[in-house]
Amino acid sequence: MRALLPAIRSLSDPHGSHPRVIVRSALAARSGHITFCRFLAPSDFFMMPRRLFTTLLGLCFILSSLTRAALHAETASPQTQDPLVTLILERLSWMDEVAEVKRAKSAPVADPAREEALLKAMEQKATEAKLSPTHVRAFFQGQIEAARAFQEEWLARPQPAEWKTRPVPDLTRDVRPQLDAIGTRILEQLSLPRIAAQRAAILTQAEQTMQQKGYSKAVIQPALRGLAAGLEAMR
Repeated sequence: MRALLPAIRSLSDPHGSHPRVIVRSALAARSGHITFCRFLAPSDFFMMPRRLFTTLLGLCFILSSLTRAALHAETASPQTQDPLVTLILERLSWMDEVAEVKRAKSAPVADPAREEALLKAMEQKATEAKLSPTHVRAFFQGQIEAARAFQEEWLARPQPAEWKTRPVPDLTRDVRPQLDAIGTRILEQLSLPRIAAQRAAILTQAEQTMQQKGYSKAVIQPALRGLAAGLEAMR
């Protein structure tokens, strides 16, 4: 059920007479909206008892305050995306370029030697950062498997029209430096201490965000498995 959303405003009489004050409140429930309206002309205020007048003014003040609070809540910014989730998505966003390079070279998606070199490098950096090398390796292993699944799905579909005229990127010059920079930022995030509730929230956010962006289960599951392991790297 949404919060009470009151509003107070002045309306001009349609026939050009005295202004009226309308006090309106709406309660939105699951079954719909319940509303009531009361129109008061200025002369009505002089005819009512002082206690009722004071009560009405107090009600107007409360409704006005609640209106401002409700409007602030309605326009509040959505929950901020966790940096780790952002970095996982950023890493995946480069995989279409990696796939197109492999398409152009008729190269296999899997590159065991390159993957193992990356994992060993991440283990070394984890040790230097006083993180668990095992958990960091598991994190990047999951991201590699997610990237591989994405590339396989990409190459199984017809080549997008934009790539038919787009130059094939150079992996060494254009892509790998970006992926290396992302890896460094990921290690920085894995170095931050988090309580269990925070780790669970990050996993939930990652899953929901990847689903919203249309990634398949074959991509999401290894990415989440790696993320779960990486979040334990500081323990």
